[in-house]
Amino acid sequence: MKSTRLMLHTAILVAMYSSASAATISCDHAPGDHVICQLRSTGQSVPSYLPARKVPESGRLQLHSLELESNPLALPSRSKAIFKMDFEESVSQEIRNAANYAAALWSELLTTDEPIHVLLLAEAEEEESSTLASAYPANVLLTAANSHLPEHYSPIVVVNRLYGLDFQSGSPDIIIRINTAQEFFYGTDRQCPHYQQDLLSVILHELGHGLGFYDSVFVDPEKEEPTTARWGFADGKGFAYDYLMVDASGNSIVSNIPTREESEQLLRSATSRTVHFAGPLSKAASDGKGPRLYAPATWDSGSSLAHLEESRLITSWENTLMTPRINMGEVVHDPGPLALAILGDLGWDHIWVNHTQVSDTEDLHATLSFETHIFGDSPLEAAPTLYYREQSETDTPYQQLPMVLGVTPGAFSTPLQLMGNLLTLEYYFGVQASSGRSYTFPTDGATHPLQVKVGPDTTPPTLSHTPPPYHLGHRKVLELQLEARDNTVMGEIQAEFWLDETPLGSVSAEAVDSELWQLSIELPDLSGANRIEYRFSGWDAALARNGTRLPVDGNFILPIEPMRAPATSYANDLEQGAADFILEGFEVRTLPGFTSASLGTLHPYRNNGVRIDSYAYLRQPILVQSGTTLSFDEIVLVEPGEPDVPFGESEYWDYVVVEFSTDRGRTWSPMTEGWDSRADAAWLLAYENGIPENSQNSNTVGTPEMYRQRTLSFDDIPDLAAGTEVMLRFYLFSDPYAVGWGWEIDNIRIGVE
Repeated sequence: MKSTRLMLHTAILVAMYSSASAATISCDHAPGDHVICQLRSTGQSVPSYLPARKVPESGRLQLHSLELESNPLALPSRSKAIFKMDFEESVSQEIRNAANYAAALWSELLTTDEPIHVLLLAEAEEEESSTLASAYPANVLLTAANSHLPEHYSPIVVVNRLYGLDFQSGSPDIIIRINTAQEFFYGTDRQCPHYQQDLLSVILHELGHGLGFYDSVFVDPEKEEPTTARWGFADGKGFAYDYLMVDASGNSIVSNIPTREESEQLLRSATSRTVHFAGPLSKAASDGKGPRLYAPATWDSGSSLAHLEESRLITSWENTLMTPRINMGEVVHDPGPLALAILGDLGWDHIWVNHTQVSDTEDLHATLSFETHIFGDSPLEAAPTLYYREQSETDTPYQQLPMVLGVTPGAFSTPLQLMGNLLTLEYYFGVQASSGRSYTFPTDGATHPLQVKVGPDTTPPTLSHTPPPYHLGHRKVLELQLEARDNTVMGEIQAEFWLDETPLGSVSAEAVDSELWQLSIELPDLSGANRIEYRFSGWDAALARNGTRLPVDGNFILPIEPMRAPATSYANDLEQGAADFILEGFEVRTLPGFTSASLGTLHPYRNNGVRIDSYAYLRQPILVQSGTTLSFDEIVLVEPGEPDVPFGESEYWDYVVVEFSTDRGRTWSPMTEGWDSRADAAWLLAYENGIPENSQNSNTVGTPEMYRQRTLSFDDIPDLAAGTEVMLRFYLFSDPYAVGWGWEIDNIRIGVE
């Protein structure tokens, strides 16, 4: 099980300008500090029934009463949400069925392009416990300010949606715990008896917390009569939910209270009985003050603030899903309009503005075209506005131009005619949604606008390139890629080459897209050669033909790794060392406790919080014949994937595999599906027994007794004809999380038996 890797004590600051920019911030307050979303049983039998809402054919979450289909300013939205449910091995099939059904109901109401990963755990609590379940986001990320929130933290599932990226790929976004000591009804047909709890309603509730119903207000549970509360993170920021909680006068209950500071005033507010959720959508969906939150006079750990107040809603069953308690026999399969409005304020109602910055120009009379492509959950109140001004030392007011809707929904543009002046033009976009929300692009565009320089261009382009680590000696063509950026238009790029010190001439690169360029050069016989050297020169299309060189000094140096003539067979017991291999993350040596040399990964294998690929390339190409096999002895102490998850899915986690290439190392394919510690019962037991409590890594060390022989047949590879020359490499994939000892290989044999 992978749950040990979920509590990450970091937060990612995501800049609104670019969906890919990120910076790590230390954080001393993880979501697991306190469970704020605990659903309890009332113990009463008060059956009620609220079926799932009927979703319009559009499948979109409607957080307001507008008819989207009839509005010409309706926007294209994200895809219908996809939940990927993961279960602890002990979770029964009945619970799994209810959880999958609950996820399907939420998926009908939400849109997001990123899958929502949920891990569900089940354990029996004390019999006297009234707790049915609890939940929390697996991680929270720091996101930019918007029109109704300062810079704030949000559950990872919300941030993934806002930025269209999976910031914690392969790990759950939401963690739910079910108390199996309770008497649950596991069906999905709303026929819950009056003496049982409807599990489907419970899981729907818990998913709501993972989707955003989450505050940071904390009261020390060790104090019998607490007098203070605290909120937020050490960096001075809190959750989106925190900033939208207001008192009876409409004032934020956390304003003017420093984060992480014990506050009597905060506890008084949190137990005042009159706390409202005052997001713009939430206020519009209620009485104008916002839905009333659960804020009893005595702090209720796990329930206060993170739920809707039940006493004010009891006459309207449609809003009872997100209250802190559920009756026996109560069936609520709809979040209700108030809960959906709250989620909308927390990021589930959003406008996305996509814009490619207008390039600088040397034409003083050019007509600039400003274009945006807008996605959103709400239609627009009006067409977007272009705000622009000439940069000056004084604070010149912005002028405005309304944009025009194009043929494609969500596509807007407007031209701007230049008047022959040298200038720097500053601009940003303003968008007003019919939900009452306003947006700008960039987020702080009025103070940090985009710029267009008009006049002579003296700025050289920027080139970037990551050289390959080496070139295989039997490959006759060298292919390279680089990125080129310019403030106007890129002109051309050339590369000069040398083989050792002999010039090979120059080659022009071709543009793949606006930034990516590629080139290839045919090479002479590389026998006996040691290295290839090269450098790039690039020029923009400006009148001045501004140029740059990469690297600025010297050349890129590409070592040549010699390969051998193809053979029909090969054998290696590794006693002669590493001469037959090109190694990245592998070594050839005799391990402590072993009597002979072997080829293996580093122990433990590499992991530094990002994806790591480890390779061992065989220098000996093989001419495949009918019946050719590859056999070797191996030990695989590599993190096992989840049970029954097929190879290729993210939950397969780490794996090892043998790959082959028929184009001399240009492209690679697996000979068979990858495998991990689950490939042998002894490996799996050893790996799992080596995981200490509260850890995710296995400390088990391989021993010679663990060796098992593996045989792979080239006949099993589709469309691989006899006589084909293939290269082979041993490959270990490690995701950013748990690691173990690794992979060890000995007694390699290739040929026809």
